[in-house]
Amino acid sequence: MKKLLLVIAILSASVLAGCGEKNVQPPAQPANQQTTEHNATENANFIGEEKAWDIALERAGITTDDVIFNRIELERDDGVWKYEIEFRKENTEYDVEVKADDGTIISYETDIE
Repeated sequence: MKKLLLVIAILSASVLAGCGEKNVQPPAQPANQQTTEHNATENANFIGEEKAWDIALERAGITTDDVIFNRIELERDDGVWKYEIEFRKENTEYDVEVKADDGTIISYETDIE
């Protein structure tokens, strides 16, 4: 009887684990953005977070050894997909926005604290 209950419990857990929502969004997809076939196709043409990160560091004239990474986020603003990148080196904070499709820098700001 105990073995039967154990088997039922394991099977129930397996079934329940397969139920519910799964996060199938690509890592660069914003959590609040619904995934659509159009967005998936559009995102395939993006430069990617790693390339956007390299572009931001190059613009700042620093290397990864010199910085503390804060965040990188893909978002759509007025119909334009962009990566928002924040990082810090010593007492300077950098905010860089890079177009997701071609890597053009949209904005570059520094703040010395």
